[in-house]
Order: sequence, then structure tokens, then C-alpha cells
Amino acid sequence: MKTRRFERSDYIKIIPWWTFRQKAVVASEYLPETGILVESDLGEPLAASWLYVTNSNAALIDWTMTNPDAPIRERSKAVKVAISALESLARDLGIRCVFGISGSRGLARTMERLGYFRSRLPHEVLLKEVTKHGS
Repeated sequence: MKTRRFERSDYIKIIPWWTFRQKAVVASEYLPETGILVESDLGEPLAASWLYVTNSNAALIDWTMTNPDAPIRERSKAVKVAISALESLARDLGIRCVFGISGSRGLARTMERLGYFRSRLPHEVLLKEVTKHGS
């Protein structure tokens, strides 16, 4: 497996990953430039994830997604590779702490195996587009 920076031209490849899971598709304009795409040795996209850098010493790993057509073991390994690559990117940027929010038990378990701790607090993620007038 290999990683590379996620490019805007990759976006079209991952839309079906979101729709397959019946999740809302995140608009490309909401994805930061600090994204990672994991590919098989043959160049098949396997996983993508993004690092949201803040104005503090912390960054958020989010929108981790896998190719539903890839074998489950490859997807699992690709998620670990993506998270590790984002951690390395965070270190290179001088970030001291990375965190993730997940509604996926599988992703949460994977992150725990990579050394993350679970807060065990229930949460809801609430989003609002603030550029709309009258909202």
C-alpha cells in the first residue's frame, strides 16, 4: 500500500463510497488540503481521510472512508495506514495532539488499537452552513 496527498481530482472517486453507506456526501469545498489517499500497489483507491488543522496545537482526523468494493482486510489495513500518515503529517506541522470523532464502532476500535483513548461521552455532531442568508 502507498499513500499520497488527496487531490481535488480524487473527489469523484470517493463520492460512491459515501453514497454506498447512505451518508450525506461531504462537499469538496469542506475538505481541507491535508487529506490522504491510500492506494493498493496496483493504484486502486482503498481509503481516504483528512486532517483538519486548527489554530491550536490540536488537529482533527475526520471523514475517514473506505472503498466498499475492496476486500475487508485491505480496507482495515488502509484505514490504519491513512491514520498513521495523518499523524506523521501532524507531527511535521508541529501539531502535538490529534483526535477523532466517530460514529463507527469499527473505526473507533481501530483508533484505540493505534493508541487513541475513548472519551466514552455521547455526542452529536451538528453542522450549519453559515453563509446562507436568513438562517
